[in-house]
Amino acid sequence: MSSASPQALLVGLNVLGVLINTLLYGFVLGQFLTYFNNGSRKKDPVWIRTIVWSMFWLDTIHSIVEFYAVWDVTVTNYGNLASFGLVSWTIPFTATADACAAIMTQTFLLYRVYKLTKSNVLVGFLATVAVLGFAFGVTAGVYSGVLGRVDKFAPLVKWVILWLTFQSVSDVAISVSLIVALVRSRTGFRKTDTIINRLIIGAVETGVFAATFAMGDLFAFVFFQESNLYLLFAFPIGRIYTNTLLHVLNSRDSIRSAPQTMTGGAISLGEVFSDVRLSSLSALPPAAAAPSPHKNPLESQLQFNRHNEDRDHRMTDSDYKAHVMVDVEQSVHVR
Repeated sequence: MSSASPQALLVGLNVLGVLINTLLYGFVLGQFLTYFNNGSRKKDPVWIRTIVWSMFWLDTIHSIVEFYAVWDVTVTNYGNLASFGLVSWTIPFTATADACAAIMTQTFLLYRVYKLTKSNVLVGFLATVAVLGFAFGVTAGVYSGVLGRVDKFAPLVKWVILWLTFQSVSDVAISVSLIVALVRSRTGFRKTDTIINRLIIGAVETGVFAATFAMGDLFAFVFFQESNLYLLFAFPIGRIYTNTLLHVLNSRDSIRSAPQTMTGGAISLGEVFSDVRLSSLSALPPAAAAPSPHKNPLESQLQFNRHNEDRDHRMTDSDYKAHVMVDVEQSVHVR
């Protein structure tokens, strides 16, 4: 059985990368249609809708560019093995487009981190890492076009390592921050904790998929530089970020639903506040209502004061849990 020719392997990797991207782009289109048919979209601030539209056009243009890249190697330069040694303009475009998709998705996720943690220091650090990843990505893309040939890629490796490392670290750090903040936000109320558990699962998925493709792109470029293996990851990674963003936006209403305890679907803050107040007040013994006239007046007053202090403590705790619920819901529904 004869082995595949070098040209067949190079062309095959290009085509396979575009096929994976096309599959993911189909998912993206479905997510876009869901978002634009969703009533929650109208309540999103302008900056969220701007990001969504920007990523839609970026994904569409990038997918068209990738089809052109396949046409170039399978039709225009068919049989011309030397053409694989040249850097087509599609390579710098791909790197830059991937970096743009990453920074837009990370910007939205950083907003969620801030709504949950209220930590300017944490968000500032994560934003710095994300911006550095974006800057290194654009630099790597432009520099690859300047070099012009694959055999001159040696000085490009460090920029690619910086780009994909910072981008992966940013993805993982944002996910970990969301997970930690959500775990700390658990209140003990089933409705609230159901939302939090679903958000935790979403945060794990957010970091895993994006970081996996970024690391795959990095290792393929560093260790298989002479091949097009890195295109298997570089072509579709932008769609990974877009699917992440749109999945979070489209799942807001379903995340907030709790079929185990509700028939109407959505969980309102009013119901949570009501549950908190009633559970706190119902825990108070009847004697807390007023001092007994049959007891010593001083003893009755002391007992009444103790019950009031206990009630204040319970109400303070319930107010805290209600405040946590507000933060969690704001992280789900951007306003």
